[in-house]
Formats: sequence, C-alpha cells, structure tokens
Amino acid sequence: MKQKKIVVINDLLPTEQPGAASIAYRLFNKFNTESSARYWTTSVQPTSLIHENPHISLLRISEDAARQSSRGLKHKLKCEYLSLTPLIWLYKQVRAEKPSVAIVQQIGNRFPRTLIPLMNFMGVKVICTLHDFSWLVPRKLFPKDLKISSSELLEKGKLEGNRQADNSIIREGSLLRYTVFRFRLLINRQILNHCASVIAISQLQAEIYKSFGFKISAVIPNNVEKCSCKLPLETRRENTILLFAGRSYAKGLEEVFEITQENPSTILYLAGPSDLPERAKSKLNPDQFYYFGNLEPSKLYELLHKIGFVVVLSECFDVYPTITLEALSHGSLVLTNRNTGNSELVASIFPNLVINDIASLDFNALALMSTEIRDSMKFKEVQDRVTGDEMFLEYSRYVNRILNL
Repeated sequence: MKQKKIVVINDLLPTEQPGAASIAYRLFNKFNTESSARYWTTSVQPTSLIHENPHISLLRISEDAARQSSRGLKHKLKCEYLSLTPLIWLYKQVRAEKPSVAIVQQIGNRFPRTLIPLMNFMGVKVICTLHDFSWLVPRKLFPKDLKISSSELLEKGKLEGNRQADNSIIREGSLLRYTVFRFRLLINRQILNHCASVIAISQLQAEIYKSFGFKISAVIPNNVEKCSCKLPLETRRENTILLFAGRSYAKGLEEVFEITQENPSTILYLAGPSDLPERAKSKLNPDQFYYFGNLEPSKLYELLHKIGFVVVLSECFDVYPTITLEALSHGSLVLTNRNTGNSELVASIFPNLVINDIASLDFNALALMSTEIRDSMKFKEVQDRVTGDEMFLEYSRYVNRILNL
C-alpha cells in the first residue's frame, strides 16, 4: 500500500455532540492504526481525548464563537463560508502536516465549507461525506425548513432542471431569502463537485442530492465499533429507562416527554446540550428525569448498557442517526419513527419498535418483551450489520484510488 498521510476533519469532537463526530473519530482511529493519520477539529471545552492521542489537533474557540451560526443570516453565512480564523488555522495545519488526503465529515458551523477549495488549492485531495441535507437546506437559518421530509425533497428534486428544483425548495418569503437560497445552492454545488469523491450515507439521500445537481461518488452507510466495554459485574439493565441523546431541536423531544408522561414507571435520561434539563423541567416531575450533560463516548457506551431504550423520533428526515447504531452495538433497543433513514434496520428486529403514532404506543408491553427481543437472532444479526468494518474498507479503497491516480 502506498504510504499516505490522511487527515479527518470534523466541526466537533464526539464528546461535544455525537453523530457525525463519532463516525469521523472512528475513521481517524481506524486509519491511524494502519498509517499516519490526523484528526482536526474544534472545541469550546478542554478534552481528555487530546491527552490520549497526540495526533489530534484542536482549534479552541470561545462559547460566543460557537453560537455564531444560530444568530441569523449574517452570522450563519460567515460560519459557512467566511470564517477567517479557522481557515488560517487550517492553512497552517496543512503547511505543517502536509496531508495527501483529507476526509471531510460534518462542517459548516465551525469549519467553513470553503476549507474544501483551500485544500484543493494546496494540493490535498478531498473526500467529503454528507451526513444530512444541510448542503441543500440551511440548518438553523430558517428553522421551518427543517420540516422538509425526504419524500418532499425527492419530489422537488425530480422537477425538470436544477433551476426548477432549486426554486421548489425556496418557499414564499422575501427577495433576500430567495437570493440566499439560490446563491447558497450554487456555491455548495461548486464546492462539492470539485471534491475528489463525495460520499452519501444512504441511497435515498444520494438520489435527492443527485436530483439537485450534486455529483455523488458512492453510498457508504455508517457503522460503529463492536462493543468491547468492560463493565462491572453489578451492571444491570433497567428496561423502563429511556435515553434521549442529542440536540434539543428537530429530534422529537416533545414526543419523548409525552412517552415519559404517559408511562409513570419510566425514567428519562438526557444527554446533550445544557438546554435539555430546562426543557424537561417544564414537562416532567423532577424525579422523572436525570441529566448527564455532554458525555464522552466511553461514558455514553456505559450508559447504553444500563437502559432499556434509546428514543430517536426525528421531526424531519434524519439520514442515518449514529445514536441508533451505537445503541444497537451496546445492546440497547431503539424506539424510532419512519423519518430516520435506518428505521428499516430497527423494524427488522421487531416492527413495533418503529412508532407511527405516539397514541398507539404500548410502551409497557415493549418493556416486558425487551429482554426477549434483545436475545433474539434478529437482534444479533442487525448488531453484526452495524458493527462491521465495511465502512472503513470502502473509505480505504477510495483513498487508495485517489492516491494512485
């Protein structure tokens, strides 16, 4: 194999927000075992991961800078394209490390998307992975656009010509809003279409992006590490404990509260940003929930062995939620809905784990059956599917192909 220097780039560490960051960190660790790899990211708080691995380079940012992308049009566009401090930092990192290939994961909030043309200019080949639809529809800029479903996006994208497809996701609004959407789509297409490879994580996601004029090289579903946790002997799983892990918007948090309210025997564990406990206080009694803050991966995995269900009830199409994969790897069942791209995996274990209507959910019956479901052959088969090395092997093939061009 040709000697290579690889850098994995992601806005966040998995300690700050799991999901794409967990996938990015896993890729980094895999590449780092067989070759020289680096992980470039940002953080508001110090993290022990830096001390554990000297190959991680961290751009420290202030809490104020971390909140820039949620402050409206001007700040969002600056974060997506014109944030100079991260670009200068990245330029210096490329000069110092001289990577051959950059595997770019989730960017656009802290690292600007313009890092891709910067890398190209400096001779670094870029593989970019799309974890959501934020290259089409701006997250947080116009929150109502988060409600666009996969079927709506696909139908809009099938309209004849990119111009009509672009127009179709620009809903009624001001001329400024119309201009921003059109210009943003044009710029994002140009950026991504100049990558050496662009990876989608589900077939439906790939079809939607292609219909809007984006070039997709391959579909590589995410997978996670097989559980290797060394747990204390006294560790016990409580089937009536639910876990919600993730950001507080567009993830179905209100429905999670509703399930907890309707089933008094349940306890809700919350892991994620600091506004989660405030949201919970307005809906639940203090003894109905516990807040764990932002958890490092090892702590999250430990928690997954103590709970019965992880709840993933996305309000809009969620391409391939990583927390679902991590939950299955560590033996937890998942309650999800059809808005998640890996709901078919969950349904193949037991159909009633996919909720169509909260009112029809019989949680007590699921809790009573949960041990039997977890011990079933179907559950073991799905565990094997989501914890293999196929993702890493596919990325390795693309890296080697790029290096050998």
